[in-house]
Amino acid sequence: MMQPDSQPESNLSTSIDFDEFWHSFRFFPLRFDEYVFTHWYLFTIGLEGVLLILAASSDLINGFAIPAHDGLYYFLHAFHNSATYGVLTDWIYTSGIVAVSLIALAFNSWRRSIPTTFQELLSHRRISSIHENGDVKREYSGFLDRYQKTLLSRKRFILLGTYLG
Repeated sequence: MMQPDSQPESNLSTSIDFDEFWHSFRFFPLRFDEYVFTHWYLFTIGLEGVLLILAASSDLINGFAIPAHDGLYYFLHAFHNSATYGVLTDWIYTSGIVAVSLIALAFNSWRRSIPTTFQELLSHRRISSIHENGDVKREYSGFLDRYQKTLLSRKRFILLGTYLG
């Protein structure tokens, strides 16, 4: 009689080559997804650059709008009253950008350690078979295969959309 939590041998996935698996392991199906997820904090820094360019442009336009002054009026004579000064000295926003960037760097560092952690689980024998006298490598390779398929699934957008919506 079969135990409730046991599976027939034929249902277990075949063992995979772990070196090949870790060499081809990915978190995202597209390289664009990987790039955006890894470098998303650069977009906040880019937004700061865009805001700075818009503020400087606004100061130039407003400087030309004053009849008695040249276009560089806000940069040469009234910088403390300029939009550029406001953007450069908005310490709350700048601190937020720095904090988000540091969090993103730490998170991406942690994310890069996931494959190493999974590799060490098997190599240091930190896992065991759920079946009595089961093949740990075979079960673990099945788990890793399902994990990779879940990460690369297009259905994750539905879950993310539901969560963020």
